[in-house]
Amino acid sequence: MPDSYSRRHFLKLSAALLAGGAAIAAAPDARGMGFSGVPDVGPVTEMKGYCPFCQVRCTYRARVSGGKVLSLTGEKGNYWTGGAMCPKGMSIVELIGSPYRITEPMRRKENGEWERVTYAQAVDMVAERMAEVIKKHGKAAANRVGMTMPLWDCRESEIAALMTLRIAGSVHAMPPGESCVSSASNMLGMMIGVNSGSTKVDELLNTKTIVLWGANVCDLYPPYSRWLEMAREKGVKIVYLDPRRTRTSLLADMQLRPLPGTDGVLAIGAIRYMLETGAYDEERARFQIEGFDELAAETESFTVEKVASATGLSPEAITAFYGTLAQSPRTVVWLGGSLSRYSNGIMGLRAIILLQALCDNLIGEGKGILTFQSGKPEGDDEFVDHFFGETKTPKMNFRRLRNAMEKGTLDILFLNSSYRRYPDSKGVRKAIDKVPFVVHCGFFLTEETEAADLFVPATFGPESQGSGYGNEQQVVWREKMVQAPG
Repeated sequence: MPDSYSRRHFLKLSAALLAGGAAIAAAPDARGMGFSGVPDVGPVTEMKGYCPFCQVRCTYRARVSGGKVLSLTGEKGNYWTGGAMCPKGMSIVELIGSPYRITEPMRRKENGEWERVTYAQAVDMVAERMAEVIKKHGKAAANRVGMTMPLWDCRESEIAALMTLRIAGSVHAMPPGESCVSSASNMLGMMIGVNSGSTKVDELLNTKTIVLWGANVCDLYPPYSRWLEMAREKGVKIVYLDPRRTRTSLLADMQLRPLPGTDGVLAIGAIRYMLETGAYDEERARFQIEGFDELAAETESFTVEKVASATGLSPEAITAFYGTLAQSPRTVVWLGGSLSRYSNGIMGLRAIILLQALCDNLIGEGKGILTFQSGKPEGDDEFVDHFFGETKTPKMNFRRLRNAMEKGTLDILFLNSSYRRYPDSKGVRKAIDKVPFVVHCGFFLTEETEAADLFVPATFGPESQGSGYGNEQQVVWREKMVQAPG
């Protein structure tokens, strides 16, 4: 690693790549050009892969020559994306060849500086720490080791990580979506029995009304914006709830901009409106909602005036929104990840799910709830249990993990996803600083690396093979295309 290497230099390079790099990756005719722009010599091989950067799981064809990925082109035959890819996925070409990428393990010395180590030394450091914790704490060691799983890896790596933790007795592996969508996942699991959406994105073409509840599709899931465009062409009404004006606003027939964190009040008011106006099927509502008779009493005080005062919206805008929902025979609600980030997010999500149940829109053609999370297939826990025996140790969620770090009862943290994804990231960083041994697996010098004692290089998708799972319960596969540096 060069002596001049610093995060500041990396950020400068990143800005340059963002400004002009993506065009190379997106160029379908860049057959003879690598990262440096120098023509490559040799045959070009076309291989299939997928982007792991979000749950859409865009598939692509990569042109590979001379051990380099030359370009990526979205797979036209992909039913869900129609061949689209966003700049995040296209950036793989630049990122994989970045001269500022860290390609060897490093450990932090006592003076705070980094030094290179071999992979064997890195593995020994981890094994020795794990052995120390087990020797000191015995069976209690299981609760003193935790891992935050990476967003960018494959399912096979996830299973391997779960098995490795179980060797040490620990089961505390946080999925990368723990901060993004955990509240939505938990509420859906508790209330309707599945912890992901109850429909798929192509049902947007069969509905009458789409409510994008904090779901900024065009910025976060750009390839899915095509489904919104097709729905509009079929006459579907799109309602967008977001305090900001975004690209998604351009596709909306109606946008409400409530104050952040007031979504639950808006949803409870909608329940009151439906009950008051009779815009629901009572027999179906009683069948789907346990404790239906309590709803009226619990929502009675949430008048339009009260909702307006809390949300900052005008009574006219609120009434128009409620009227649209009341008159829609089929509605799909798309839950944005932002709803899980508020301290009152669980209340808001419960209210939205209840609203869909009241209007008989939980499941069916043109009905349902979409989320910004994957439809992960079952079987991983059972697979690990097969080899290690069933565990009775309750798994930590991130809140419990953070509490353990703050109390000094976590000895080892494998930090494979960004702690900056979590609300109050500064507080999370202070908690991480109390962990005696932190291992970060990544690509560049980031805040996570700065919080770590040991850095282990990661691989980008084209450098390894494996499977992934997407929002629509689809499974995708990538082949190894090039060697990982180092």
